[in-house]
Amino acid sequence: MSFVNRGLIRSFKYGKQPQLYIHEISKDLVKASFSSNPSKLEVGTFSGIPPLPNMESQLAISTKNFVPNKDFFNLLQGVFNKHVYEDEAYKLDALNFTSSYLPIGDYKVVLQFMNQRPEYENTLGFVRVNGDGIMIKDSYQANDIYELCNSDGIVTLSDFMLKELQKQLKE
Repeated sequence: MSFVNRGLIRSFKYGKQPQLYIHEISKDLVKASFSSNPSKLEVGTFSGIPPLPNMESQLAISTKNFVPNKDFFNLLQGVFNKHVYEDEAYKLDALNFTSSYLPIGDYKVVLQFMNQRPEYENTLGFVRVNGDGIMIKDSYQANDIYELCNSDGIVTLSDFMLKELQKQLKE
């Protein structure tokens, strides 16, 4: 569900997750996107009275006001399915999960220890890892329990995956 930029009031970066842009479509409808272009596919929408100009830092996206976009979720899973094997951060993590499955977490919560697993609602999917600690291509399995927005915040990506997602959003 994408909105056309006919009634855009304003756009700005979300202070609590600077990868995201906030596009105020109307007084009662706001969308969050990884694109600065308000017409591109949004992560989701939220309603309520947006903050007054220069009060953007008080904006809070939460599970109470956020409605995830299933089309975005599917796009995100497709990007991970295709490109997670190229991401250096996940390649390094794979070394700790030899002959096992690597949980592919988002970056809502920075893990404190090696071998620590993200919570299931922060795990986008899983990738098989061989005995040498290398991710096995085409083994990505999406996690249906993953939540774009939960009590830990809204989806946050590694720099590499952010760039890959933004390429898809431009197409």
